[in-house]
Amino acid sequence: MIAFSFMSNWTYQADLLNAKKTSNGDLKELIGNVIIEKDSTILMTQKALIFSNNEKFQLFGDIKMIDKENILTCDTLFYFSNDVENIIAFGNVNFENDNNVIKSDSLYYSMDNDSISAFGNAFLNHLESTMTAAKINLTESKGFLGNSFHAQNNVVINDNEVIIKGSEVFYIDSIQHMTILEDAHIIDTNNEILGENIFIQFQDSMIQQILIDENPIINRKITNTSYESNTYNNLIDIISGESIVIDYIDNKLDKVHVIGMANSLYHVIDDNLLEGINEVSGDSIVFLFNNDELSKIKVSGGGKGFYTPEFQNSNIDSIINYFAEKIDYDIANNINHFYQDGSIQYQDTKLNADYMEIDWDTNKLNSYKVNDKQPIVQTDKKSSPMLGDTIYFDLISKIGMINKGRTELNNAFYHGHEIVHDNQNNIYSSQGIYTSCDLDHPHYYFQSHKMKMIPDKYIIAQPIILHIKGLPIIGFPFAILPNKGGQRQSGWIMPTFGYSERNGTYFHNLGYYHVLNDYSEVKVLSNFY
Repeated sequence: MIAFSFMSNWTYQADLLNAKKTSNGDLKELIGNVIIEKDSTILMTQKALIFSNNEKFQLFGDIKMIDKENILTCDTLFYFSNDVENIIAFGNVNFENDNNVIKSDSLYYSMDNDSISAFGNAFLNHLESTMTAAKINLTESKGFLGNSFHAQNNVVINDNEVIIKGSEVFYIDSIQHMTILEDAHIIDTNNEILGENIFIQFQDSMIQQILIDENPIINRKITNTSYESNTYNNLIDIISGESIVIDYIDNKLDKVHVIGMANSLYHVIDDNLLEGINEVSGDSIVFLFNNDELSKIKVSGGGKGFYTPEFQNSNIDSIINYFAEKIDYDIANNINHFYQDGSIQYQDTKLNADYMEIDWDTNKLNSYKVNDKQPIVQTDKKSSPMLGDTIYFDLISKIGMINKGRTELNNAFYHGHEIVHDNQNNIYSSQGIYTSCDLDHPHYYFQSHKMKMIPDKYIIAQPIILHIKGLPIIGFPFAILPNKGGQRQSGWIMPTFGYSERNGTYFHNLGYYHVLNDYSEVKVLSNFY
């Protein structure tokens, strides 16, 4: 064993020493059990070349380096010093310390700056996280994790059942911020987050906020469903838009804000059964969570969508289309709210109002008058719209009720304190008014406590009283009025009204028209002064 020291404070020992002169200066070759030491750094190998200035050497074959708590093994190692000590390692590179394990085809290690760059099939194991990439640059920091890094080309990070993928990933430990560039992915047990670029803000290793700035998509797996058929085993809620911001509190999902061309496909689950699929879009959508479970959806700006029931599990038997400037879905209470220029269409029934709500537990739809704007409902394409201060509609029985309602049938107008519409399109009203005057407060009308309107047939009223300018004129205990347009039909003839200096207020031609058959009829008219 030969041992010696040099001016550079490196000491060497080996079984054999060969020295020769070259054009670049003196060269020393150490062979067999080579040990090179300086301060706390030890290098061990079977062959080494030492250059004349002793600030550059090469090691070959089964190399091991110990530098404080760092251990490096490789097949080939180059050391050079130019104010800063540097090492380049090749072949089966393995670098370890208390917190990290790095494997790669080659590695650059700046000993003074505690900076490491791994090249080719690079692998990093940091505490409970792993990372693979074509290149990994690791720099010691005084932040929470103790290291910042920059990884390039097919980067994959596994961290506590969370997978992060991207073409390039930056992490700055001093501010706990990560940037994932090009085809970025974040995948956990139930969620897949996709985007061109993703930015993550951490707080003490826990995710605080995620920003996806381009082509964002969130796929959220549904896990609390049970079905006899395997058809529904892979249900996924989908969220997309121009950009998405995701907020976490105490490492739990708190809010997802979709900004610009927001879209959502959401599966409605009740008692572990799929009741339907709700698809909605708008300028922005906010999803609120409670204990990682979706609790509310808020749509703003041109919200529109449709609900498709799962027919075998839902009492709803048709698709519901809806629109409103603002839409809120309270999932905890299973209620939808629609604000401003709202419209809901279910089968042939269409409702327009500035405020509407649907209780999905009872399948009841309610709408209310807002800022003097009454809700309007049309029950089929043939019927005229009905207005009222409040409108209630049962989606299952298809029975509706209107408070302080108004509608038009066959050029006649009907008002009612309470109007009920059944599933046969018959209309019932209490304290009803029938008139041909189109004013909100008509000059003349027939009033009845109870009135039934049968489409394209007749109106039954009991009793009925003629009013002129609010004054009762004549009454009948029972009346049947025509309600069929375009044909000869029996019924009351509404009078004309006027005023003269001789007779005062009058009305002419109040009467009744009766069709006897296709060829004969009877008409009775009367005048009142």
